[in-house]
Amino acid sequence: MAFANEYLTDEAERKKYGSAHVTLDRERDAWLTRSGGGGERPEFIELHWQGEEIKMHAYEEPQKNAESEIEINWYVAKMSIPEKLEVRRKEIIKMVTEALIAHKSRGFIQFDHRIKNVNVEFSDHVINYKAGDPTWM
Repeated sequence: MAFANEYLTDEAERKKYGSAHVTLDRERDAWLTRSGGGGERPEFIELHWQGEEIKMHAYEEPQKNAESEIEINWYVAKMSIPEKLEVRRKEIIKMVTEALIAHKSRGFIQFDHRIKNVNVEFSDHVINYKAGDPTWM
C-alpha cells in the first residue's frame, strides 16, 4: 500500500490522525499533517511514523500550465528527524517525497483530479533542527 488522501468518517480515526482529511499510508502506519496553512510561509508539515513526528518547513508553489492543469512544486527547506530515526534518514526522505506527492496540495480528495504533476525538492543541506532552536517552530 502507498500514501493516499482519505476522508475519514470514523471519529476514532479522526482523533488519531487529527483531521477528517488525511494523507495516510495504512500499511506503514504513517501519515502527513499540516499545522500551517492559509497562506503561511513556510508550511509547517509533520510526517508521523513509528510514534514519532518528523517536522518540516516546506514551501508549496502551485503553477498552471498551458492546458490549465495544475503542477505543485514542494521545496523542503528544513527538517527535524528524531534521534532514534536519524539512521533511517534516506528512507524518511523517500517517505516524505511519497507523502507530499500523494498529498498534492491540501490532501482534499475532491481536488486531486485538477493536479497533474507534483515535484518534491529538498534543500542541499537539510539541517536537522531540534526543538528549541531559535530558527525552529
